[in-house]
Amino acid sequence: MNPADIENTPASKLLKSGTQIAHDLVAQSPTAMRLLSAQMPFATFVKYTIWLHELYDTLEASIQKMSSDPHLSPLNRLDVLARAPALKSDLTNLLSPSVKDLNLEKGEGNWRDHPFAVAVLKQLPSSLQTYRDRIRSATGLQLASHAYVRYLGDLSGGQIIQRKLGKAYMLEDLDAKQFYDFPPLDPSQEYPANAAEVKNIKGWFRHSLDIIAQSVEEKTILIDEASKAFIFNSDMFIDLEKHHVTAPELYLPGSEPAIQTQTLSPQTSYLKVLIALVLLVVIGYYKFM
Repeated sequence: MNPADIENTPASKLLKSGTQIAHDLVAQSPTAMRLLSAQMPFATFVKYTIWLHELYDTLEASIQKMSSDPHLSPLNRLDVLARAPALKSDLTNLLSPSVKDLNLEKGEGNWRDHPFAVAVLKQLPSSLQTYRDRIRSATGLQLASHAYVRYLGDLSGGQIIQRKLGKAYMLEDLDAKQFYDFPPLDPSQEYPANAAEVKNIKGWFRHSLDIIAQSVEEKTILIDEASKAFIFNSDMFIDLEKHHVTAPELYLPGSEPAIQTQTLSPQTSYLKVLIALVLLVVIGYYKFM
């Protein structure tokens, strides 16, 4: 695309076309057909949720720190977008019933004190560390790119995943689906945001991106950093296969608990489904916008 076309095209549309390869990776993958089968171990699901918390905690701390940056301020609605508090609540409730002898009641205590969480947090993958370091060093405009990749995916693909995986992992029973619920833009409206309001949030987000980046240089920076964010996410997904964590085994309520510890090395078929799932969260808005 030549500079004139870039200048005349809204940033949100350029971002969509500029990350089309990532979209095709999911759309053309046979694993997407098995996406809704929920064939991943519960422990892998919780491990990835912990990784997500650490990622969002870093992203949202950086957004808060740079909230006055003119390239970021139009998107500074952490009251709507922030996912780290929701993930904290979900993790507390996901982990609370999984070890009978642990004095951690549902909705109380610190999820980081759970033996499984302690083990996972001590063995975070290098891909996640690299991703977080990049976010910490990002400019306001670059942070907007990272917010775009994560939040628009959560607002689209995440809504589908909530419905499909809720039953498999008892998310409703465990009160562990806050990650998928967004507040409305207007706090006087009902929580969580319904489908129409989620669409409004996505529209507001894209419009904010168009305000943030108007020059060719600004749009180029936005697209380049979004492309890097997709790579960081892909690297993190790959680590679900090669980065094993030695931790206490987890089980869903009603399942027989295991006494011994084990290494989290899910079977390849499970991992393919999980990789497709988290990719869909990142870029699902393309298909369901």
